[in-house]
Amino acid sequence: MKTKTEEYNSSLIDEIFKTISTKEEKKIKSKMLLAAKIEDVMKAKGWNRTKLLKATGQKNASVATKWFSGTHNFTHDILFDIQEALGIDLLNTTETRKSIV
Repeated sequence: MKTKTEEYNSSLIDEIFKTISTKEEKKIKSKMLLAAKIEDVMKAKGWNRTKLLKATGQKNASVATKWFSGTHNFTHDILFDIQEALGIDLLNTTETRKSIV
């Protein structure tokens, strides 16, 4: 027997969303997709957060919680460390100047 899931509506949440610009919405989406990409690769490799932290030289477990919140503003250095540890490309800096222009 299927149960119908009710969508929760909140006037407070609606008001908050009205205050977010399109640019800010894109930033949040990009951060969430980045966190999801990292987590997907970790799962494919059989890694947990502790293994990623160790591979990136991080000592504080709470940093992983921030990374995977989907709202963390990653630094270039952290993204570089994560991509090196996982063997993936998060920072494409090899584009030629012609393709950018």
